[in-house]
Amino acid sequence: VKEFRSLARRLFVQQCLNGQLLADLGAMQGTIQVFCRVRPVLLDLEEPVVVPPGPPLSIPSPQQVIVGDRTFAFDRVWGPDSSQLDVFRELEPSILSTIDGGDTCVMAYGPTGSGKTYTVQGARLHQCHGLSYRSCFRLFEALEAKKQQLRRQDCNFRFGVSVAMIEIYNDDLRDLLVVETAGQRGAKRTVSRAFQKPQAPSVRDQGQAVAGLELHQDQAGR
Repeated sequence: VKEFRSLARRLFVQQCLNGQLLADLGAMQGTIQVFCRVRPVLLDLEEPVVVPPGPPLSIPSPQQVIVGDRTFAFDRVWGPDSSQLDVFRELEPSILSTIDGGDTCVMAYGPTGSGKTYTVQGARLHQCHGLSYRSCFRLFEALEAKKQQLRRQDCNFRFGVSVAMIEIYNDDLRDLLVVETAGQRGAKRTVSRAFQKPQAPSVRDQGQAVAGLELHQDQAGR
């Protein structure tokens, strides 16, 4: 039993060091990182694909995209063959840093049809799960592991998890986690006007910064 407790303490210390290493890595990489994911050509497009004249798009390195005669630099570039897991693995350290008190924001930006929804949300199949699903699964796994470690250290910590999802559509902020009722499937509730400049809820606020937005609490109690 003593040996087991000793190993548990060493493991806990090592994981604390790993958390510090993740923070140091984030500091070296910079506060803001920009990634590019090149979407493959969809086979079910009804309209023919028009290829403009000139050199095609190419990815000479994991940090560069060449379009025609112009070169664009990014912190990371994923080609058309990249998987959802590839994208998540790159962002996983930043996402897990929230457990140690860090703040993380992941934003998908691009024109209609560029793959934003697929990257963030994905599809029902496990291998197609996007960043939101994979982040939730991984965070709960990490929280459960940390809870067990702290319990072995006789530390009385509790973790709380809450989630909200907002859609910005024209001048409206819409709550996407409205509970569906009969005859109202897919309902969305406008909670605020975007031009009023509401602020998204912050971990440090411990409150609700968008009036009318519902924060859904994890009922498991961690």
